[in-house]
Amino acid sequence: MFTPTDWDMIRDDRELRQRLILKFLGDQSPVAEDDKAWMRAIALEIFPGLGPLFAQYKLTKYAPVPGLQDQVWWHSKLGTSVGVGPNLLAALPSLLQGPDAEDRDHPRSLFLHALTQELVSRGLLVPADQSEEQYLSSIQQLRAIKPGMFFLPHATLEDIKDQSGFAILGIPCNLGGLNPGSEMGPTQVREASKSLAFRTQSPLDIYSISQKKAVFEGKHGWDLGDVALERLGIDDWIRTIGTIYSRLPLGIVPIAVGGDHTFSLPMIKALYEKHAEQLLVVHIDQHLDIQFWGDWAVGNAERLHAPIHSNFVSHLAVSCPKLKFLQLGVAAFQSLPPGPEASQYLQKIGNQFSDIDVMSCSIESFFSGIHTDAKIYITLDVDALSELVCTGYPSATGISYTKLLEIMRYICEKFLVVGLDIMEFGVSQNHESEASRREAGKIATIILHFIQSCGARL
Repeated sequence: MFTPTDWDMIRDDRELRQRLILKFLGDQSPVAEDDKAWMRAIALEIFPGLGPLFAQYKLTKYAPVPGLQDQVWWHSKLGTSVGVGPNLLAALPSLLQGPDAEDRDHPRSLFLHALTQELVSRGLLVPADQSEEQYLSSIQQLRAIKPGMFFLPHATLEDIKDQSGFAILGIPCNLGGLNPGSEMGPTQVREASKSLAFRTQSPLDIYSISQKKAVFEGKHGWDLGDVALERLGIDDWIRTIGTIYSRLPLGIVPIAVGGDHTFSLPMIKALYEKHAEQLLVVHIDQHLDIQFWGDWAVGNAERLHAPIHSNFVSHLAVSCPKLKFLQLGVAAFQSLPPGPEASQYLQKIGNQFSDIDVMSCSIESFFSGIHTDAKIYITLDVDALSELVCTGYPSATGISYTKLLEIMRYICEKFLVVGLDIMEFGVSQNHESEASRREAGKIATIILHFIQSCGARL
């Protein structure tokens, strides 16, 4: 009836699983009526929705199975769910035991295998011999956050594959930083964003005084949730974020909230692969984030330290050789190695303007010589702002909040903007204060100004 290849395909191909289950339940089902009645009963419990390993499984600790009929089995970490009734509860021992190699041709075994893989794909069953946290991170790399930022609807990457607009992504990780706190940034900014739409808890509550209309009127936006890679290393985070960005359609403008600045590296690399030499990175930061320490010779990739928050620009310069940078708001005085090499390297990768330059010169002067067909990616380290202290390295001088908004508006009006990230905001949960909540509100309004400035494109 089915070959071992079919068995493996059921494991890996969700669409095939669903077709198979529906075939068993349909009028032309090849199985006996008794088996079909049982299959129909258990399938009706599990719907809606009808999921790598031939090992034994265990129940996830995040979704205790209810003992009553007609309950919902909901995964508190991933946000996935299935219906639970007496038939599924009765079949659980068989699901947990895994398939019997000698009985694979039997329709009931095949059907149970398809159900098992569906539950595995939803994280409700996990391999008994693996770390649950790592396994869940491997099957679902994004955790739904509901309600989303500004009460935007949640969406998966699959949901927006043919869409245009913007998508918000949280990166709650500080593995590349030195000071704790930025891993709390997405949570704090999302929470602050809700206060801007408190009347009916709808994005359309948010009205722009300057534009005299709702900010999200006529715009298409979603919240993808947070990258969820608990107990995995920084290389896993970098690889996963790069994969997520590579899957975004060209019509979607990503807006990421970090998290430390390391993770701008995979985001920008993924967009460089799409836009190549047209891409210009506007890097707003009081630091250069270039590796001028250790035994690294400027531009020598072999001696470059592993990616961290303070050298992601160096890694981009090596891996994206045609990429150029416009660095704005850097502290006016930097500690660089003696000799001409460091200065020559800065000139090679782009242009730098200090916070004093930014506050005293026209915005147009920073962009002179940049062709209007350039595609701009904005990466903001919030330590560039003079008024903000909830970050690892608050600026002694910095640029004003108002000047930042003027720069963003200018960029959005003159160029095609392909992405924004806001990094390094946050303080640890134990130190959350009224000041941090107020500053989280400022970050939320920066995002609103960006969305508003992008105009009809979103």
